[in-house]
Amino acid sequence: MAAYFLEHIRSHYKLPTKTLDDQFIRNVQFKTGVDETEIRNIISSIRYAIDAPAVSAKEVVEFHKQLESFL
Repeated sequence: MAAYFLEHIRSHYKLPTKTLDDQFIRNVQFKTGVDETEIRNIISSIRYAIDAPAVSAKEVVEFHKQLESFL
């Protein structure tokens, strides 16, 4: 799901997704008009999923809800 989200950002908004930093978040917010907090939560979930040894089903469902809200 994270890969799909990042591909969506690259293809629809022409933004690089190599570095998911504050500048990236501001650029996404500017291009999409989506609330910055919502974008930060999505990026935080992506970072968590990358670093966590395992992700629960509940966390996956919550991440999916975040993406649905964004899209």
